[in-house]
Amino acid sequence: MKKEIQVTTVTPRKIRILKIANCPNLSESSTLTYHVGVADDGEILFRLWKNTGAGYFSAEWVSINAIKAASDKVPADKPITSFILNQLFVGRSANNPSFLFAVLKQEGFVQRSEIDIRCYDRVEPTARYSRKWCMGSFSMMG
Repeated sequence: MKKEIQVTTVTPRKIRILKIANCPNLSESSTLTYHVGVADDGEILFRLWKNTGAGYFSAEWVSINAIKAASDKVPADKPITSFILNQLFVGRSANNPSFLFAVLKQEGFVQRSEIDIRCYDRVEPTARYSRKWCMGSFSMMG
């Protein structure tokens, strides 16, 4: 039985960079440079740009909506890890999920879990943060 392959066409979007920042990777062994951008339709996106360490990554933009959809697959009261982001980077560098997770930590969307130090809890963005970056429409809490 042949497996059906679906092809998705992505229309290029204009993305304006809102912020260029640095953060440590999750193991704190290197520094990542990342971009926060906004598409012409108002959607917020993140991309990895540089790594001072030896780990490879790919620099495609990832939407906050895709991150939220991945996060929503885990109940809001359960801790999460960077593994929730694996589905966003199929066929890409294995470092991408953990590097993007480090960005989410830096931006205040997740914080180290008090119950399990290998996991993270989602954090409700402050009203100021929501208005500034996400136009009040994004929450990692579900």
